[in-house]
Amino acid sequence: MRPFTFSLAALLSFTACDKEPPVCVEAEGAAATVCVEDQHGAPFAPDAAYWFWPPDGGSYDGEHALTCVDEGCTVFTVPSEVSGVFMVSATWSGPIHHDPDCVYRSFADAEVDGAAIAAGEADPIVVLGLDSTAEICE
Repeated sequence: MRPFTFSLAALLSFTACDKEPPVCVEAEGAAATVCVEDQHGAPFAPDAAYWFWPPDGGSYDGEHALTCVDEGCTVFTVPSEVSGVFMVSATWSGPIHHDPDCVYRSFADAEVDGAAIAAGEADPIVVLGLDSTAEICE
């Protein structure tokens, strides 16, 4: 009986087939694509995701909801007409905490330079990380 052998080509093709497609990919026609991840780098659905003008820049007019573009609402887009420097953010609140003085809550934000993205000088993908174990206690 011949010993079992596995060719490198077969191993590589098997491994390539097992890989899942990337979740965070650039969305066409957006000023930026915002992907939300948990503390382990896995896609994570926030309670809310927004874009807004920096509060100290004089153009702040409140938060504008990002558009969800995937089934799990972990990938969002900033409208294409948004340009210049803007902010993106995501928030999450968890289940009821066992301590009545605490809540599970996480927030992330980032400043984005839309002009640099449009010029090809900056990555159009912004990743926001939320921690599903984060606690806030009074």
